[in-house]
Amino acid sequence: MLKNHIIKKENGLSYILCQIRKKYFRCFPEELVRQKVIQILVEKYQYQLHRISIEFTVHCHKRKKRSDLLAYNSNYEPYLLVECKSWGKKPNSQDFYQLFRYHAYIKSPFVLLTNGVENWIYHIKDKEPFPLNNIPHFI
Repeated sequence: MLKNHIIKKENGLSYILCQIRKKYFRCFPEELVRQKVIQILVEKYQYQLHRISIEFTVHCHKRKKRSDLLAYNSNYEPYLLVECKSWGKKPNSQDFYQLFRYHAYIKSPFVLLTNGVENWIYHIKDKEPFPLNNIPHFI
């Protein structure tokens, strides 16, 4: 599933090393997807680890929420907002609503919803989402 990831077993549980946070986290399905996305962003699309935030705080309607990943461009402006769902889980309307609600506050030009198997990528222009076939490369 994931290449080059360090997974360790401890007390019968599996843990995966996060490349960004430099520590181990339980191998929950959503965490596996998050780590796969990080790997793909870095290896295939030339994103830089130090320009990716994990669990970025989003202030929605006086409540604090956390986006899974937020990648910044070379000017440290929000560039790609990523929401990860459990491995293979088909997203529902609430998942898309969450993604676009977070986008309303973060205002990145690109958003990605993924379950590790399928990706839903959009370029947001003039508050309208336009579907894309591929994740945008780092700029």
